[in-house]
Amino acid sequence: MTNSRTGDLSALGPDVFRLVEQLTDLLRDGKHAEFDELLAANPEHADALNSVLPSICLLNDFDGLAIVEAGTWREVVRGNSMSNFSPDALRFSPDGLSIVSGHSDSIIRIWDRQTLSLVGELKGHSRVVLRLAIHPDGKTLTSVSADSTARLWNIPTRTLLGTLNTFEQTPWDCRFSATGNQLAVMTRLDDDATCHVWRVLEAE
Repeated sequence: MTNSRTGDLSALGPDVFRLVEQLTDLLRDGKHAEFDELLAANPEHADALNSVLPSICLLNDFDGLAIVEAGTWREVVRGNSMSNFSPDALRFSPDGLSIVSGHSDSIIRIWDRQTLSLVGELKGHSRVVLRLAIHPDGKTLTSVSADSTARLWNIPTRTLLGTLNTFEQTPWDCRFSATGNQLAVMTRLDDDATCHVWRVLEAE
């Protein structure tokens, strides 16, 4: 059963889209109290969030991919993960039609949101995938891994576009700016953290 209330995330604007990402991260980490607090702290976005938050995705160890209803935690739809690895990163595509997950087996998996069927895999990292970021146009994905690389992928063609330089510090997060013209990769070694920023050029 799918949830017909889930709307088009691309129509919500960057502020709400970022809130959805934050709320998804909290659910993934099992931080339900923080999830409720973040919802309560953004009453101005309540209507927009209510249009998409009935479907927030969770990946449970060994049980596969599930979308549950926020607040009640009622399971809406479940799919088999086809992997004995739980994810370390989860992202909705901007149009809300796909879910992308990065896994401990170094593979990035792409799922159909309505059926939770596996529709593609991105292979190239050699260690656990730590974080993912999707460009606002929905076509480009950035991933950072414990293999000390950041990689850029073309989502529609499922191909690797390139690998950013190998970092001396471990990359632990990545983000596109709201307009998509900048990409930030955060690295960390002990207490030393660095933010690397690239300008994103439009393809001609």
